[in-house]
Amino acid sequence: MDMFKAGFLSTIINSNSQLSGMFAKKDMEWIVWPIPPATGTTRSHTWSGGYATVLPAGVKSPDASFMLAKYLSDDVFQLVQSQTGGGRLPTIKKVAADPYWNSVDSRIMQFIEQLPNSHIRPPIVQIPILNAQLDGPEGAETLALQGKGSAKELLAQANQRVNAAIKEGRAS
Repeated sequence: MDMFKAGFLSTIINSNSQLSGMFAKKDMEWIVWPIPPATGTTRSHTWSGGYATVLPAGVKSPDASFMLAKYLSDDVFQLVQSQTGGGRLPTIKKVAADPYWNSVDSRIMQFIEQLPNSHIRPPIVQIPILNAQLDGPEGAETLALQGKGSAKELLAQANQRVNAAIKEGRAS
């Protein structure tokens, strides 16, 4: 993003959550537009991220912890999060329909308008062995970037190691 802000790039593809920090400098003019639709389709599609609230195993007050997690997942809290910054978009349709979104910068509103055409990936449990196999010093991404194999081969090997660790119960 620094290369964009420095004027070396004319366009970047990024998430809405990056905009508040990226364009904190008020004298920079910028616009947002959806990625063009793929050939043969009539509308653009996009990807949405997500956040998770997790209760660790053995939590001392599971009922209270669950109540907190429930509150952090409801529409009231999600609207508060959206209104107080951080660039988070709503994941609850009721929140996306709130009149608040009519008052935001029209460039940000475009992201709200894309939500009906947005897709998500299923949640992935973040376990140490998975992280190490994907982007650790000997992870698939690192090795691929170093030219030590094709991404497809290295990911297949990492997948086998992660699945073996999960099966053996040593994933944590």
